[in-house]
Amino acid sequence: MSRFIVSFLVLALAVAITIAHPDSARKFRSCGHFLNLRIDRVCGGTCSMDYDAIHDIACRSKISDDQLAQICCSSLL
Repeated sequence: MSRFIVSFLVLALAVAITIAHPDSARKFRSCGHFLNLRIDRVCGGTCSMDYDAIHDIACRSKISDDQLAQICCSSLL
């Protein structure tokens, strides 16, 4: 019975954390191929900023999807 309660509490905590911090607000460090995939997902494949500049920003520091959209997808906003 106590295993069930502990398992339920862990699951509830995981759900609460996921709801409180959606992926668009979480910050990720993206470089190379993973940055390209992220730009495809967030901006639809095109970036209005020079690739080297966005690579420096996204690879050296963590940025959220919302920040990436503001920097890179200005034509979509």
